[in-house]
Amino acid sequence: MEKLKLKEEGNDFYGVIAEEETEDVYRLGGEILNLPKAKHTYLDLQTQYNQNNGGRSSCTLYGSMGSVSDLTGRMWSGKEQKSVYAQAVTAGLKPEIGWYINRAVDLIRKNYFRIWNQELLSFNVGIGSDAFFDALEKGYTVVMGYSGNKEYNIDFKDGVLDETSFGKGTYGHCVRMTKSDREMYELIVDNYVGQRINTYKIKRANLDELVLNRVFFRTGYIFVIKKDFDKVNKMSDFFSKVPLWGLVAVEEAIKEGVITLESDLEEIVATKTVEDYFIKTGVFTKSLGNVSLLRWVIALYRLKNK
Repeated sequence: MEKLKLKEEGNDFYGVIAEEETEDVYRLGGEILNLPKAKHTYLDLQTQYNQNNGGRSSCTLYGSMGSVSDLTGRMWSGKEQKSVYAQAVTAGLKPEIGWYINRAVDLIRKNYFRIWNQELLSFNVGIGSDAFFDALEKGYTVVMGYSGNKEYNIDFKDGVLDETSFGKGTYGHCVRMTKSDREMYELIVDNYVGQRINTYKIKRANLDELVLNRVFFRTGYIFVIKKDFDKVNKMSDFFSKVPLWGLVAVEEAIKEGVITLESDLEEIVATKTVEDYFIKTGVFTKSLGNVSLLRWVIALYRLKNK
């Protein structure tokens, strides 16, 4: 997504710079990965935070912390909130602009392990996809971003975001989405509890248009307890050798006949010149000096789903 200029409104500070995705992100989708039912859901404790308690433009961190709290039932203390904010600033969060959701997700996942000694996984999921709705049905909360403006802010004040197009965005913001108690709605949980309306609903049928109109970012993230994930996922010998970040792309490539179960995913299929092209176009984010068959499959998947 095109980078958004930050806009301050009163005491509110937003803070998503743009969408960003690395080539080795764990993706949720396909038929191989089975998502376990979430241990806890937002509706159990209805945990809400206020990002102004942590620092300016900290929504990416608070959307992520809120999602982890929904899943685990554990609250982040004020001290912990300030600690992860300080770490984020050191890692590149700019208080006057914001940060990237994927980087915040990584930081929160690592801090959760440091504090509670429980390993989490994080997966990228397409907003409005079958995998997205499966995650919501199983109780997960999706960390997501949107491009907002004054019209967007007015729309949701009655508790429901009705429209699907709002014109040019003036800020980027990170929230979390979960399944509400009514079938036709999904629930947005913001990061300003005690300051303004902090939850509102969206009609499920509107999600595709909100993404198409570039209001909602194309992808979001969920956290999964690794121990629970491992229990329900037993893969064949071939897929057990594929890294988690490549599973969805490899599965799709097999279905399309690009590769087979006998393919050697470590085979080098292209030179650094090809890799440099993919890096320049944003398909790859790491320079390894060549392109393996696995990375080639990832490139095809990313180009197809851009």
